[in-house]
Amino acid sequence: VNALNEGDAGGWGIKSSQDSWAQDATVVGQWECSVLLRGIPTRLRFYFESNGELRIQAFANGGETVTQGRWATRNRLMQMDIESGGANLPYMTTDRTLSVPYAGARLVLYKL
Repeated sequence: VNALNEGDAGGWGIKSSQDSWAQDATVVGQWECSVLLRGIPTRLRFYFESNGELRIQAFANGGETVTQGRWATRNRLMQMDIESGGANLPYMTTDRTLSVPYAGARLVLYKL
C-alpha cells in the first residue's frame, strides 16, 4: 500500500495532502453586525462553538429568528451547514473582526 503513495516506486501518489475540516480557534466565539438583508435592517449575532455547532440570531422588524447548524474551516475557507450558508466561503479574521459571506452579503462581524 505504501508503494502506491511513493512516486519513486512507480506509485500513483493517491495519498491526500489536503487538510481536514476543523474549527479555526480565531473564529470560535460570539460575533455581531448590523446589515441590510433584502432591504431590511437586520442585526445578526453568530455563535461559533469549538465543537462545530453554529447558532445565528437575526433581529429584524421587531422579531427574532434563530438558525442552528454546523460549521468548519479549512485553508481559510469556511463551510456553514445552514439554510443561508454555503461551502468554501473565503473568510478573514483579525483580533476583533471576522469577514465572511452570508445570505448574499459580505458581512464584517465584530467580536463580542
